[in-house]
Parts: sequence; structure tokens; C-alpha cells
Amino acid sequence: MKHLTLLRRGVKVWNHWRKEHPDEDIDLSRANLMGVDLSGADLSYADLSEANLSEADLSGANLYKANLMRTLVTEAQLKKAKSLDLATMPDGSKHR
Repeated sequence: MKHLTLLRRGVKVWNHWRKEHPDEDIDLSRANLMGVDLSGADLSYADLSEANLSEADLSGANLYKANLMRTLVTEAQLKKAKSLDLATMPDGSKHR
């Protein structure tokens, strides 16, 4: 819940916090982020499994090694992300 509260305060606040806490496990599983502006957000290594990202802006978002299993998100949204390298995709496959 702490991570969701921080993220909802905005990408600038979120990215600053991430830089100060690089080793913290990020749990955003089952989070409702529908329509949230996540452009430029550092979501690397985050657990976003079963989250609702429908209509969220992922332009430039870093999803490196993020867990997107069973996440509600479109391929078009994911194509706007900065990095999907080694992310677990909604269908369980690994992005290369």
C-alpha cells in the first residue's frame, strides 16, 4: 500500500523515492492504476502482477524486469515504454 500511495503522488516524487531506496522490493500487485500518468516512471523490478494499467500512460516508463503477469494492459501501451527488457509479460512469457 505504501508504494501505491507514493506512486499516486506523481512520477517525480516516485522516481526521487526510488533513487533513495534502490534495493526495496516494489509491490504494486493488484494495484488499480487505471488511467494514471506513469510516463517516465521507474517501475523496474516492480511486481505489477494482476494490476489494472488500462488507459495508463506508460510512455517512457522503465519496466525492466517488472512482473506484469495477468496485468490489464494493452500491447500498444507497452510499446510506449522505455524498457521492457526481461520483464515477465501478462501471458507469462519473458520479453527479450
